[in-house]
Amino acid sequence: MSLADTFVYIIRDNPISQSTIQIASSVLNKVGGYIPASQPKEIPSPVMTPAPLPQLFKLVGYSGLFIRLAGLSGAAAVGLGAYGAHSIMNEEGNEHRKRVFETANKYHFYHTIALLAVPLCHYPLVTGGLLTAGMLMFCGPCYYMSLTGKDQLRRLTPFGGVCLIVGWMTMLL
Repeated sequence: MSLADTFVYIIRDNPISQSTIQIASSVLNKVGGYIPASQPKEIPSPVMTPAPLPQLFKLVGYSGLFIRLAGLSGAAAVGLGAYGAHSIMNEEGNEHRKRVFETANKYHFYHTIALLAVPLCHYPLVTGGLLTAGMLMFCGPCYYMSLTGKDQLRRLTPFGGVCLIVGWMTMLL
């Protein structure tokens, strides 16, 4: 409601003003003067047509690379999960390797889903780059250790974890 509409409502359109105008009009009609009662004018509301929504693939722009990367990463996570379920999980006595594999696969899936949201971020290249680097440096050494039993790459895991955390934080920007 604009300022002019507010004044019109206060002076003329509210119920108290309308009653006062009708009483004054009827009194003046009986006395001899004639003042027609004011009728509020109906102002047609403008017809608002919604703007056509752009197609989703056009919104993503150059960040569509991360959607494709998420598809590839998801397929890799499913494939590695299936391989691990049939090779590592059937072995006896490798509880630590099984836990590490499950953690790597779980984080791989979670951050693959997060990659799907990267085009909606304010800085998609930064967020997507950090999440991708974090997945490679965190999940990669975990997969390597659980599949081979060698822990040569374990020093990369904390850096990958930091990249994942910072990647999530960049979604706040």
